[in-house]
Amino acid sequence: MGLLFKADQRLPVDRNDRKAQTKILKARAAHLGWQAPALLAELDRTADLYFDAMVQIRMDAWSTGRVVLLGDAGYCAAPTSGRGTSQALVGSYVLAEQLAAADGDHSTAFAAYEHAMRPYVEHNQAIGVQGSQHVFARPTQEMFDAMAAQTHAPQTDPGLEPLLPT
Repeated sequence: MGLLFKADQRLPVDRNDRKAQTKILKARAAHLGWQAPALLAELDRTADLYFDAMVQIRMDAWSTGRVVLLGDAGYCAAPTSGRGTSQALVGSYVLAEQLAAADGDHSTAFAAYEHAMRPYVEHNQAIGVQGSQHVFARPTQEMFDAMAAQTHAPQTDPGLEPLLPT
């Protein structure tokens, strides 16, 4: 079960202060109906609570030296994009392909990987931003349907074309 809310600024709460986190969640969701009161009551009894900001990672480079990042570690599109697993799988494929083509030169392979992936990642990050605007605008089923329809990039998408097998 998850509870998302939009904060106008970073919340001043210690990651280890469970009591403060619970207080914030109860204050933010007190006005909600349906099953919210029962769920909020369980906050005091549950052993598992994950409280964190939902963010999107944008990095200028995904590699340094012999270390390269892919998937959410390098270019998280945000949970509101629905693209995390896809990006990780495509990134793994492209990275493997570039490593094989570079004949052991990791610097060349990493640069080619970033060049191939960057448009695809930027496209998915835009979907994540768009998705968050829908989520925090009290979504309706119609909004989710419209968002889902837009996430299926056509093969002519400039960020996807270089990734398709020929």
